[in-house]
Amino acid sequence: MASVAGVELTPTKIVSAVHPGVRRTAAQRVAYQKAWAQNNERARQANGPLWVALGDSTALSVGASNWERGYFALTNRALRAATGAPWRVINLAEFGAKISDVLDQQLPRLAGVGPVEFLAVAAGSNDVLWTLPRRRALSEIDRLLAALPPGTYVGEMSRGIFGRWSAANDRLRLRAPVHGHIAVDSWTDTPRSMIGADGIHPNDAGHDHIARQTVAAMGLDPALIR
Repeated sequence: MASVAGVELTPTKIVSAVHPGVRRTAAQRVAYQKAWAQNNERARQANGPLWVALGDSTALSVGASNWERGYFALTNRALRAATGAPWRVINLAEFGAKISDVLDQQLPRLAGVGPVEFLAVAAGSNDVLWTLPRRRALSEIDRLLAALPPGTYVGEMSRGIFGRWSAANDRLRLRAPVHGHIAVDSWTDTPRSMIGADGIHPNDAGHDHIARQTVAAMGLDPALIR
């Protein structure tokens, strides 16, 4: 990664310098990761069925007005409402994560959280956005799907306003069933009004929509998302 005067220039920092919407969204990073870390600790100490979330900043609720308005938090509340069980979610996602980060850092941590009822993954957007040539990003999607345990819920990538994710989402929908996964069709035909100020992450309406699609893929009533 390049640097100027000793300051590391990450893609987020470069874009944030010229795009105030990206700057505002990136500012959620510390607060939302801290909130999820606290949630994870409570979940580890509690009892009840457990599921685990892996992925990037969207999985951390980035773009929503509050971390509890993110789609993984909404999905957990819907699971509790549908079953009456004290479902717990541990979110191991990381801001800026690529698929290699999910495979090399997040997935191995599953062994330390105890019995997991199901796994949900939302990753690949950063690969599509920052990887050239594009076919390398598509091959990373194949690598992710091959490595995940069968039965994983795999979410589409936020398509944003740039239109770069269509081919990647097509690949995900095509290949996920081959590996025994459930592809969550979370971003097809979503309007611009569901995308936040940075043009990439979902806003509250977008996170609400993804949560509805996720619980529908689980066979639950989308109306449980409130």
